[in-house]
Amino acid sequence: MGRATLFAGNQKEGQVMLDKIVPSAESSHSLAQTRRVIRCDACGSEQAAVCLVELRFLCVEHFVAYCYERLADCEKILSESQRLDSRRSFLRECATEAAKLLLIGRGLQNIDRARLFDVVLWSNELFYRLMAKSKTNAGEMFPAADNSASLC
Repeated sequence: MGRATLFAGNQKEGQVMLDKIVPSAESSHSLAQTRRVIRCDACGSEQAAVCLVELRFLCVEHFVAYCYERLADCEKILSESQRLDSRRSFLRECATEAAKLLLIGRGLQNIDRARLFDVVLWSNELFYRLMAKSKTNAGEMFPAADNSASLC
């Protein structure tokens, strides 16, 4: 019984501390804070949004679909030797959001985890290909810079 009493006492103290940090709406004289669920932009009121990418709130399913579509587009542009600098921020954001979902997504099914890992890997691969291509293009644009350094 000693442990149960000690646990109940610790639980009460913890609740008191929590109430001090985050006051409830009933105990607060300020405006009541209400939480609103943000819904997925793609499916409206059906699913709650779990992430934000390119100013779109998306559920896991639509996040993965959106990322696959955009990553395929980025890969196509990169293989055609077009500039991909404008897509660099998307690649970073895509990998970061997918990694966050993997870290906090306790209720994810294995298929969703696999897709999120795929998004992380694919976006990182494209990002590093973009960076390697940028370095190669910079070397081709300024070949005299390497020669001038060796003359001094």
